Amino acid sequence: MMSSSLVTLRRRSRAIFALIVIALLLLSACSGFGGKKLPKATDFNIGSYTTANVLPDGESSFSHVLALKKPIVLNFWGGDCPPCRQEMPDFQKVADQYQGQVIFLGVDVGPFVQLGTHEQAKQLLKDLNITYPTGYSIDDTPIRAYNLPGLPVTLLIDKEGRIVKTKPGLYAESDLKSDIKTLVTD
Repeated sequence: MMSSSLVTLRRRSRAIFALIVIALLLLSACSGFGGKKLPKATDFNIGSYTTANVLPDGESSFSHVLALKKPIVLNFWGGDCPPCRQEMPDFQKVADQYQGQVIFLGVDVGPFVQLGTHEQAKQLLKDLNITYPTGYSIDDTPIRAYNLPGLPVTLLIDKEGRIVKTKPGLYAESDLKSDIKTLVTD
């Protein structure tokens, strides 16, 4: 017959082991990378505001950008969206820092969500001196495809075209830099 202290020790060991297993399962489920297949970015048609040698003049598609096989920061914004206006100068700084390594692409969807016109969007780009590639969605496909809850929304897409992160709302410069470092090293 086992002593009661030995039985208690075995029970505690089993409980600790069970907690460790549960913690590991939760960690892998919450990380977004724990064996989970990452969704592919959806194609949509884009008209260009600023091309920055990434977008062709006029109309093209997001698949054109995906074909460049580089990590992408895809930011959905509107010309009359205060948080969009607030984050765009930080996006420009980070885009300048990672030029050639990461493609930044701003896509105006404001007209589809009552957050500005194309003219307001062009004025915003001019006011903020935004030079990374920007354009506008031809229709509401990205709003539906990416289930945009509001603006701004930013997606980080790896060089294989997989969405590794979706960030609704303001994206702080420090968080963006940190996430891009992970995107570039993967």
